[in-house]
Amino acid sequence: MASHARIESYWYPVWLAYPTGMLEGARLLDAPPHHITGEETIQIAKDYELLVLFTSTPGFPGDIRLARAIKMQIRTSRFVSLART
Repeated sequence: MASHARIESYWYPVWLAYPTGMLEGARLLDAPPHHITGEETIQIAKDYELLVLFTSTPGFPGDIRLARAIKMQIRTSRFVSLART
């Protein structure tokens, strides 16, 4: 019987944690492995002026939809940036 580990985490947020920790009042939200929905993410985003969404090729379409939803629902001048490797 083969065993395997199920890991619900991605390494990219670890790499993003260092610069996040250097910015006073900043927050790193690793939503997918913590089962945080898009709507919950939008509610959290209301507390911040600058939002950086880390994306990847497979997740890009969904991340674009989330960025648009943030801009539409919050309706302020918040800046949303997408970053990827």
